[in-house]
Amino acid sequence: MCGIGRDAADAAAKTLLGLNIEALVSWGTAGALSPDLRSGDLLLPENFLAGDGRFLVTDKAWLERIRQALQPASLTIHNGHMTEAREILTGMASKRELHLRTGALATDMETAAILENATAGKVPCIAIRTVVDEAHLTIPVALVKHLDRYGRAGPAGWILEVFRAPRLIGELYRLGTAMHKAMTTLQMLANRTNHTLMYKS
Repeated sequence: MCGIGRDAADAAAKTLLGLNIEALVSWGTAGALSPDLRSGDLLLPENFLAGDGRFLVTDKAWLERIRQALQPASLTIHNGHMTEAREILTGMASKRELHLRTGALATDMETAAILENATAGKVPCIAIRTVVDEAHLTIPVALVKHLDRYGRAGPAGWILEVFRAPRLIGELYRLGTAMHKAMTTLQMLANRTNHTLMYKS
């Protein structure tokens, strides 16, 4: 677990490369940009658009082995490209703008930095992400400000925000349901792929 954001991902990738690892995986969740994606959908992007406009390429043979290991699984899998966000996108407008500008299906804040390090270190890399928030789902800023560096909620802060604005209870429920779907997909993938997640040259 590297934590949220480019800087945390960059530091973690550099640490792992310093240990002479053979491959890197960007594992976690993502926010949907395309209205066609649903919470719990699996993203196995073959390309990733960094914030500076560069397209970064994942290891296609490794991804194909994972796809084969998942058959037949009741998962909706997307292979289209993703893009980088420098901050958590909390509203529909910011998601729509990024989708129209990049054509990306979804976004996260860490994969670009991990892929950049993998390219520089000449090691293979893939991204395995599951959708939490759909394109139409907003994430309350009042709740985001209480997340720690690993994306974990600060219960005391959230309770205070709900006390101030009880309407947040419904948004918390929707977000919690979406996160459960995403985590269920990651668990299913880990169980089904097993040793396939290990890189083989």
